[in-house]
Amino acid sequence: GPVTGENDLPKIYVPPLLMLWNSISRQDPTNRILLPLMESLGIIAAACAMNYQPFALETFETSMCIIEQVQLILATTEDPAKEEADPIICATDILDGLCEGLGPNFASLVQSSTRYGQHFISVLHALCSHQMPGIRMSALALLGDLARHAPKMIEPALPQLLQDAISNLDSTFDE
Repeated sequence: GPVTGENDLPKIYVPPLLMLWNSISRQDPTNRILLPLMESLGIIAAACAMNYQPFALETFETSMCIIEQVQLILATTEDPAKEEADPIICATDILDGLCEGLGPNFASLVQSSTRYGQHFISVLHALCSHQMPGIRMSALALLGDLARHAPKMIEPALPQLLQDAISNLDSTFDE
């Protein structure tokens, strides 16, 4: 619960989790062992709130890297299985946990990323319009939390992001 994010407690258990995550994800971002760890990190980031800030940039960039790598894998795989999208879904859920935990400070986090800061909104758009429903669902949840916690961040892209959300209401979208 919320107690896990209080005081200096995150400094004890978050670094070993991140070390494990980085070690495995660098070797194989599709390794299914990562999935429960990634889901846990998203929940931890949300529960720790601002106490997660020392780990936020590393977590953000690793999540974006996994999204980038697995998107490339999916793009070059003929007829990928739904499960192959799971790392993207989990990485997006981590971003959502960061957004929830950091609130309005999430925008500053994204801007501080020299590698992904400028591309975050275009990646979000790609995820919101992805062919796989699970990816779209996680991306739309992130979009909703961005609207709630960091609305200025999505404002410039709002027409396109709203169109993405509306397109998902169309029952023929998956056909």
